[in-house]
Amino acid sequence: MPVFNEQESIGIFLDTVAPLMERHGFRFEIVFVNDGSHDNTLAHLLDRSARDRRLRVVNLSRNFGKEAALTAASTTPAATSSCRWTSTGRIRRP
Repeated sequence: MPVFNEQESIGIFLDTVAPLMERHGFRFEIVFVNDGSHDNTLAHLLDRSARDRRLRVVNLSRNFGKEAALTAASTTPAATSSCRWTSTGRIRRP
């Protein structure tokens, strides 16, 4: 999931999505790609991922855009899921 200057919404997203996935019995992993944020997005991601092993963080050195961030997320070795939900709402099978 690409993120750019999302420090305010990361917690809200995770506090909503993770319980929903758990409630429905899904095993999941979320790969966040920090796409060159200038705020505390990376710090929030690292803090949450230290407490939840299902969260992965890829940090890009600058803002490369959504498509590059999606590519980075899908090619990271941590992305082991059998299907992916991208920020565009599509499910893709690797």
